[in-house]
Amino acid sequence: MTEWATINVHVLTVNCCSNIFSKALQILPTWPSVPTEYTTVYLLKLYLSNALSDISELVLLFGLSSEDILLIGTKILLNTN
Repeated sequence: MTEWATINVHVLTVNCCSNIFSKALQILPTWPSVPTEYTTVYLLKLYLSNALSDISELVLLFGLSSEDILLIGTKILLNTN
C-alpha cells in the first residue's frame, strides 16, 4: 500500500508540474530566426541550471530534481510523451 501511494503521489506531482509548466512556458520569448522549440528549451535549461537564479524553491515546490523538471518542460515544449 505504501509503495502504491508513493508511486501515485509522484505521478500526481509530475502531472501538477506539467500543468503549471505548460502555462508558464507560454510567456518565454521566441526569436523568428530560431525554431521556437529549441530556443525555449535552451532558455529553460539555462534557468534550471541554477546559474541565473536560485531554483531551490521550485525544486522543493514540485519535489522533483531540476533534471526531472527540465525533462517535463522539454516534453511539453516539443509536444512529445
